[in-house]
Amino acid sequence: CSSDLIPPDRSEELPRLLEEVGKGARILTFETKRLAKGGSRIDVSLTISPIKDDLGKTIRAVVVAHDITDRKRAEDELYQSNQKLQAILDSIPHRVFWKDRNLAFLGCNKTFAMDAGLRNAGEIIGKRDSELSWRASASQFEADDRLIMERESPRLHYDERQSKPDGTLLWVRTSKLPLRDRAGNVAGVLGTYEDITERKQAEEALRISESRYRLLFERNLAGVFRSAPDGRVTVCNQSAAHILGYGSAEEVLALRMKDIYYSPETRAGLVDRLIAERSLTGVELKLRRRDGSAVWV
Repeated sequence: CSSDLIPPDRSEELPRLLEEVGKGARILTFETKRLAKGGSRIDVSLTISPIKDDLGKTIRAVVVAHDITDRKRAEDELYQSNQKLQAILDSIPHRVFWKDRNLAFLGCNKTFAMDAGLRNAGEIIGKRDSELSWRASASQFEADDRLIMERESPRLHYDERQSKPDGTLLWVRTSKLPLRDRAGNVAGVLGTYEDITERKQAEEALRISESRYRLLFERNLAGVFRSAPDGRVTVCNQSAAHILGYGSAEEVLALRMKDIYYSPETRAGLVDRLIAERSLTGVELKLRRRDGSAVWV
């Protein structure tokens, strides 16, 4: 009996469909579950067609069933795999996207979609760079993509600017590589980037700070020098060179502290005090000038 093949929770499906067929309808494809001999459930695809008499009245129905359990299992596994992959992509800080050969987006992760001004990753499918928040740079981005596909080689870890939805600019570090199909032919582009704006701002702030320090150091009227524990002179400004009777700071850098202090014991004692007290001010020292004369500082 056909009812023996129907799981209890779906017992009304087939009778309802047969009733519709009895009214002249034709169910072309219908996926459902059925009970196998051992009681396990299998997935089947049904095609139900009415058989009519000479008067056009439906007198019976033909049901063709195909076991699609393996296909459904593969689809479920693929779906679960895709869900896991999407969860991973959405949890990492890097932005990820992929395009086809025509440079239409095939997918991305959540953070990329937000940068693009979209509500979710699904909205990216089929769009081009010219439709997203960085449309002003679309031609440049797509030129890079074409070059990667033509050369069939990746371009890794390069910095570029990118617009946010609010119009402000990001610094991003980008990597792109060609996507290939099963035959090994280039089928598109896979790309990732990370937001390095804060890093760039910190680097620029450091550069400005170092530039200001260098300017202050070089133009300071007071003599400034730095020495290593072993007595090497590592840094010296022009004022210090002048005080010591040298024509340039470079000449002083070739010296050792024993060439500058009149007494080695004086420097040793000074270093001991500095280690103990961490900072010294107002210390008067007798140093040796280039011509051997003394200068008090």
